[in-house]
Amino acid sequence: MEGVTATEDDASPASVHSALSGDLTWLVQRVGSGLVGAMDHVARVHGGSLRSVVVLRLLAACPPATQLALGSSAGLDKTTVTSALDALERAGWAVRRPSAHDRRVRLAEITDAGREWLAAVEPELTRVEDELLADLPAADREHLVRTLHRLAAGRFASAAPPAGSCV
Repeated sequence: MEGVTATEDDASPASVHSALSGDLTWLVQRVGSGLVGAMDHVARVHGGSLRSVVVLRLLAACPPATQLALGSSAGLDKTTVTSALDALERAGWAVRRPSAHDRRVRLAEITDAGREWLAAVEPELTRVEDELLADLPAADREHLVRTLHRLAAGRFASAAPPAGSCV
């Protein structure tokens, strides 16, 4: 890369930051990775994972759902959803039952224990989000969340294939 020379000994974070300060991909990835790491740590202290939080939030907000519907909503592939539900079932936080309309289909739903776990971890997750946004005025925070929501549901939403693990 022309203009950027560094060795293992002298790579300065400031020079990298300056070179990437206008790179939207790098900025979004950097913030996202930090937030995912911090929130996953909180969930793991409580015996789960950030993936547990994502799937339980979806299950808490909707009627029993197929694994396909969960994957589509969360941007996770079928294998990842299956793995997440396996872990949630082992913890007693979710169950899968055959559909009354089609015995080949299994519907996942949150248990009371899953609701309790989620309620216990949510305040700490909110604290992590608040820490991330602490340097922003309240109006900027609200604007950022609205903007990210628009982008997440915007023109690239359908173009992004389900990832093995967004969390």
